[in-house]
Amino acid sequence: MNRLHSGVLVILLLPSLCFAKEASEDSIISAYLFNFVKYLSWKQPVSNGSVNLCVYQKVNSSIQKLHNKNSPKGRINVIRYSGKQASNLCDLLFVDKSNYSADIVRSSARENIITISDHSSFIRHGGMIGFIKRSGKVKFDISLKNINRDAIYINSKLLDVANHVEQ
Repeated sequence: MNRLHSGVLVILLLPSLCFAKEASEDSIISAYLFNFVKYLSWKQPVSNGSVNLCVYQKVNSSIQKLHNKNSPKGRINVIRYSGKQASNLCDLLFVDKSNYSADIVRSSARENIITISDHSSFIRHGGMIGFIKRSGKVKFDISLKNINRDAIYINSKLLDVANHVEQ
């Protein structure tokens, strides 16, 4: 009876354990997004005195917590981006792997927008900052060749902590 009780307990707790791990990854990505704002600069920011963080399709609760948070570059506005609005309202665009669209990445790359995703082929499709998992930890790669250097500046401190910097 003890084994049966323990087995039922494990089955009931398993989804919450998986959710906790997922939430943890989301909160790590959210923290990275907040810190990216500190180390990225725009020659001509989209919004005056604030930073518009657009999220394609789905905004998770960890990213939503960044809304109205103050950063060194100003207040952060989290905006759900459907792809139908003018993309020039975004300073940063995060595309979650579950809603990934290579077309959105390509069209945003022509703008003054920093594109970020956790999709595995993001940088190959023209993305600028791609999250990866290495040894169970969330890290990020940066593609300098995909960044419009005439419009966007990256602090060298951000490059120093990147997992890989593609030239």
